[in-house]
Amino acid sequence: MPANQSSEATVRVLLVDDLKDNLLALEGLLKREGVEIFKARSGTEALEFLLRFEFAVALIDVQMPGMSGFELAEFMRGSKRTRDIPIIFVTATAGDQSFSFKGYESGAVDFLLKPLDTHAVRSKVSVFTALYRQKCELKAQIVTITRLHEELSFTKTQAENANASKSMFLANMSHEIRTPLSAILGFAELLADPIQPRAEALDCSSGIQRNVEHLTELIDQILDLAKVEAGKLDLDIVRFALLPALGEIFTYLQDRAKAASLSFGVSFVGEIPQTIDGCPMRLRQILLNVIGNALKFTQQGGVNVVIQMAPKVTGASSGTLCFEVKDTGSGLSSEQQLRLFRPFSQADSSVTRKYGGTGLGLVLARRLAEALGGSVELTESSPGRGSTFAVGIGTGPLTAATMLRGVKTADLAERPEQARDLFVAGDRLKGLRILLVEDGLDIQALMRRFLEASGATVTLAVNGAEAVAMASAAEFNLVLMDMQMPVLDGYEATRELLGRGCTTPIVALTAHAMRSERDACLAAGCVECVSKPIRANALVNVVEKFARRRVSSSFSPATQVGFHSD
Repeated sequence: MPANQSSEATVRVLLVDDLKDNLLALEGLLKREGVEIFKARSGTEALEFLLRFEFAVALIDVQMPGMSGFELAEFMRGSKRTRDIPIIFVTATAGDQSFSFKGYESGAVDFLLKPLDTHAVRSKVSVFTALYRQKCELKAQIVTITRLHEELSFTKTQAENANASKSMFLANMSHEIRTPLSAILGFAELLADPIQPRAEALDCSSGIQRNVEHLTELIDQILDLAKVEAGKLDLDIVRFALLPALGEIFTYLQDRAKAASLSFGVSFVGEIPQTIDGCPMRLRQILLNVIGNALKFTQQGGVNVVIQMAPKVTGASSGTLCFEVKDTGSGLSSEQQLRLFRPFSQADSSVTRKYGGTGLGLVLARRLAEALGGSVELTESSPGRGSTFAVGIGTGPLTAATMLRGVKTADLAERPEQARDLFVAGDRLKGLRILLVEDGLDIQALMRRFLEASGATVTLAVNGAEAVAMASAAEFNLVLMDMQMPVLDGYEATRELLGRGCTTPIVALTAHAMRSERDACLAAGCVECVSKPIRANALVNVVEKFARRRVSSSFSPATQVGFHSD
């Protein structure tokens, strides 16, 4: 604690008298727990104490050689530091009126006459020490209130900024969602034309699928960021071949660059591991976000990516794979750089209007890279001169890894041409009886058409209670169970069926994409969990895979008691 401050429990009292015996007598009267006594035998010594410490009250003898008590009091009143210290003069002079007036003019609050009244001395000093403690408490309360006010103001400013950012984000999201929705609606209207040629109908179908994928990607980005913030990010760490994975990513980015009339180069420096331990899906997300962002904000020139291993840390068995992404784009000002990795924000509103986007890409890329033992940093940028990003990804143990030298772009495996995943009617599900439990009429109609077009016989239920009743009364090869339904949800319906001895495979249908949702569905007894939206061919594949495992449902009459359908 600084010497010029008092603690809550202790106050200081200054005694000034040129006679030692008088000081000792006063000290004996006033000394008690919580009071610290300072004794000065001259005005000069008293001033030294006053410069170093705070005092609750000063008892000053009037008649002293060198500097009188009145003169000391005048010095005290002339200083901002000591002017508010209460002064009690101690004197043997009975005092006429002029003497008293001089004392009060010098700053006295009271007089003590010698010989001293013990009770009066203690009482008067106690009053001033109590007042001093109250003053200190009041000061502490003022400091606390001021601090709380500042914190509240800061929190309010942060909240207002966060609300503004989120409002802008919601506006951006509305734009980003409505754009593909407009395309989907337009393609759907074109498909409704009965005389449309087959080739154009296929183009419309591809356009719808492409925009649905874009919408799904937007939703997945938001969910991924929420999972990262909650510390529940899904990472499937496996050992995978690096070059084929990079080849698929860079071929896609090359196509984007070509469509925008931009150059796109990839080069390798030094040795590169043939395999690494990581999550290929998240690596793809990171690179697509960072490099895709560079392409997005580059109108002339292009983007170059340099890949190399970071210098090895002594004694470390793992390493870091580095990607330097350099573009010739618009670049960023210092102010824009400060906002770059903040959720729900882009460089500024003009960037959003010009280029679109949600402002989540780089934020998510950095969080994903950190989860994989790496980072994403902006290393260089200036307006009109482009930007350089450094992406680092942890490789896992490299002690037994094969290192590749002199890797060329040509060594990257090319992405195979992907055939259109078009649904074609057939008889793959012929002879199978499917119970479809779904309360959404459109989803219900679509799935029924796909299943029946593949040869299945489909029975519909709109809630879990109906599903339990139907599955109890008839045999099915498979139950497709929506998990979010009125009356009785899919979890309870599944547990009820299994509790009755049902051996029919139950496949969960859910619009949730988080791993925790899948775990909950499997824990309830489902054999598989399928996230919406699901493609027709994927739906048929899942049904074919699980429906042929068992051919009948089996119930024990004793277990059917206690359930009543609403």
